[in-house]
Amino acid sequence: MKNGEKLSRDIPIELGKSAILFIDVQYNNVYPDGGQYKGLSPLTAKIKYQYFFDTLHNIALPNMVKIQKKARKNRIEILYTTIESLTSDGRDRGLDYKISGFNIPKNSKNANLEIFNIKGQKIKQFKIENDVVLSGDEGSIIWNGNDNNGKQVSSGVYFYKLIIDNVTVESHKMLLLK
Repeated sequence: MKNGEKLSRDIPIELGKSAILFIDVQYNNVYPDGGQYKGLSPLTAKIKYQYFFDTLHNIALPNMVKIQKKARKNRIEILYTTIESLTSDGRDRGLDYKISGFNIPKNSKNANLEIFNIKGQKIKQFKIENDVVLSGDEGSIIWNGNDNNGKQVSSGVYFYKLIIDNVTVESHKMLLLK
C-alpha cells in the first residue's frame, strides 16, 4: 500500500453514493434441510456443517440484521441479489440450483410466501412483487409471529412455502421460539 492510500474499509459510507448489498442469503441455503444439505442424515449434517450453521445463525445473520436496520435508519439503500431463471422451466440454472430444485422463473409476478400451522391452516401470507418481498419492511421477510389478523401465534413448528405462478417451488418446516 502506498503512503496516503486508504483501505476500502476506511472509506466512509456517503448517503446517496453508497448502498449495502446482500448476496445469496436465502432460506434455501441457511437451513440443514435445504439446498446442498438436503438429503444428508442429521448426523452427517452436524459433523460436516455444524460450525457453519452455528456461525451463520449466531454471528453472520444477527450482524446482517444490525447492518440492515442501521442502513435503513440512515436512509442508505439496501440491495439484494435475486435468483431468477431466464427460462420458465429453469434449464439455464446453475448446477447448485438444479440439484436443489430451486427455480424462480423470469418475470414471475404472482408469488407468495405462505406460513401454515401444524394443522395445515394458512395463518400468514406475504406477497412478492417486482422482485421485492413486502412485509412492511421492503427487501426482506421478517415474520414477527403474528397471523394475517395481527394476532400473535404460539411457539411451535410451522411450515412455509414459496409459491410462484401457482407452483410451489420451495417448502420447509421452521420452529418459532419466543
